[in-house]
Amino acid sequence: MRIVVHIGLESCGVNRLQNVLSDKRNQLSAKGVRYASAPGNRNHTRLWMAMTDPDHVDPLRYNRGFISAAKQNALRDMLHRELAAEIGAHTPDVLILSATQLCWLYRACELERLRDFLGAFSNDIRIVAHVGNQAEVLSRTYAAQV
Repeated sequence: MRIVVHIGLESCGVNRLQNVLSDKRNQLSAKGVRYASAPGNRNHTRLWMAMTDPDHVDPLRYNRGFISAAKQNALRDMLHRELAAEIGAHTPDVLILSATQLCWLYRACELERLRDFLGAFSNDIRIVAHVGNQAEVLSRTYAAQV
């Protein structure tokens, strides 16, 4: 099984892509491509929250109650079980994961944690980065945040 990890900023059209993948999940599964639902229905935020360092607590992880290392580890373990069950149920040729927040993983240990987590399911892991012109992305991102 190949795992495709899709990373991109919201201002680059990622939301639209995630909506289409989510809406067409069953059709894709019938063709051997699974857009995972275990890490989230549309944006796989839970995957990102499970991979950050315990001291890398951001507002999203804080607001969802995964502040402590123990709760974050429990999230990672639960996500591993749920993803394994989903893979077992659908036996896809390709598994797609997508989270806009994955672009915020910058520490080597966080990236290694993601690699090791996904490596339990496959050795064929591909990263697809959804990017745009940096000046345009910066202005759209800034405008969205203001």
